[in-house]
Amino acid sequence: LIYYLGAVMAPPASLENVIGGKLKLKTKKTGGSIGKHNSSGRPSSPAAAAAAAGFTSGGHGKVLSKTLNKKDSRTDAQKRHDAVLANRLAAQAKAAAQKSHKERLLEMNEKLASLTEHNDLPKIGPG
Repeated sequence: LIYYLGAVMAPPASLENVIGGKLKLKTKKTGGSIGKHNSSGRPSSPAAAAAAAGFTSGGHGKVLSKTLNKKDSRTDAQKRHDAVLANRLAAQAKAAAQKSHKERLLEMNEKLASLTEHNDLPKIGPG
């Protein structure tokens, strides 16, 4: 029953079938509740995880390389494309390393100074 301005009112018909209380989650047939997943089957140490993933160890517990048993399925054009991209990235990195931060800032400021400002342009049209 709901008390509204001193009067006792019955709940609306749409709320008659509502069950209140705590949310009940599905449980396993054994009666346990849903919780953390069982960690059985997972490797316990990073070295065991690396060995399971196919990595080889070069001593001192460090992972050095991964054994590659896969054949390269790229076409010749894809290989050439990747080589050109790698060369282009290397050239860009070399060019960026030649200028200092101060020189790049001066160049950018000169470029911005040569551009026209938005307010300097005459208004054209009704908009």
